[in-house]
Amino acid sequence: MLKILFSIFIIFYSRFIFATFSMVAIDKETNISGSVFATCIDEDVSLTNEFIDYVVFNGNGYGIMITQGLIGNQNLDWYNTAEHIMYQDDPYYSADFILQYLSSIDMDPSYQDRQYLIVKKNINKQFTNAVITGGGVFDKKYSILGETNRYVYAIAGNLLTNINIIKFMEKSFLNTRGSLSDKLIQAIYVVYKNKGLGDKRCLNLNITSNLAFLRIYNNIDINSSEITHNCFINTKNNTKINIKDAVNELYKSYKKIGCIHQQ
Repeated sequence: MLKILFSIFIIFYSRFIFATFSMVAIDKETNISGSVFATCIDEDVSLTNEFIDYVVFNGNGYGIMITQGLIGNQNLDWYNTAEHIMYQDDPYYSADFILQYLSSIDMDPSYQDRQYLIVKKNINKQFTNAVITGGGVFDKKYSILGETNRYVYAIAGNLLTNINIIKFMEKSFLNTRGSLSDKLIQAIYVVYKNKGLGDKRCLNLNITSNLAFLRIYNNIDINSSEITHNCFINTKNNTKINIKDAVNELYKSYKKIGCIHQQ
């Protein structure tokens, strides 16, 4: 059932926010899913932790999807459909099918200005992944799809400095040992470690981004999932003086408190 939060969010946050680099993944062994995300938001946009609920769709172990590019003006029918379709376990509902359907002109007249990342699982425990990037999404825009014996993932971004961002993210994800949350936090932290990378709008401030989040879901069954890790960082400062890097702050928060979600 579509959360009431979405309709409230559309009313108060119907803004044009060009999100940049992010990643979604599923652990095939544990069925845990997660997402990590960073962007450089405009000075007049004030976002809270509920922003994550607005851009991430989790299908209780049958898939996870993130929206970036132009967000904030999809209608409620689109949100109802997106949420419902993520729970489908029939192999017909592959990652490619879902993205093609949600980004059709009938479903979303502004689909050309959006970028979607998705990992999908079906009832046979087969996985598909996909990224779709509209022609109107700002350059530079890139994506990577991958699968190992244990993980399936999708990485994408727009308004990037160069393709190295998502390449470094993939390499860091694959080389990091530990849980899915460990791997995702390292995947985004590598952007901060390699100076000069990130959202092009924030580079003049010498930061990768001013908003970032990590969210992990423990998917118990088709009817139940719980958020186990949740961190949201917004370092936006209208004075543009001494702005902290959101990715670095996200990493420090994870290392300090583990981003354990409080129910």
